[in-house]
Amino acid sequence: MWIYEESFGFYVKFINPIGLSAGFDKNAELIGIMNTLGFGFSEVGSVTALPCSGNKGVRLKRILNRKSIWVNLGLNNDGALKIGKKLECQKFKIPFGINVAKTNCRETADSDVGLKDYIYSLKTLRNLGNYFTVNISCPNAYGS
Repeated sequence: MWIYEESFGFYVKFINPIGLSAGFDKNAELIGIMNTLGFGFSEVGSVTALPCSGNKGVRLKRILNRKSIWVNLGLNNDGALKIGKKLECQKFKIPFGINVAKTNCRETADSDVGLKDYIYSLKTLRNLGNYFTVNISCPNAYGS
């Protein structure tokens, strides 16, 4: 058992130190099975304040000569309120984090509006995850 403990009393117990980062389970649909896949923890998201359909056009493209995938998803997710309601109703066998990002739209490109967007998500989800990560540099969001 791995334990992270901070002097102010915050602690998280991990079954093992291998976790799945945000981006795979954007809408908290798979977190209940992550322990059976061998993960010691998992992250949900990125979650934005408002629902977001993601970027228009091509979102994923293979680049064969570089053996890579070009990703331009655009933070598609169901939004903090809906994802929060889904997480409220469940118990999980492993700790999970919630990755928050600002909503992918023209308005949040303004710093003040973007900050309020982050704060809304954090307040909405504040009692649900074992920890939070903040996505401040999504390269395929509006204004990036």
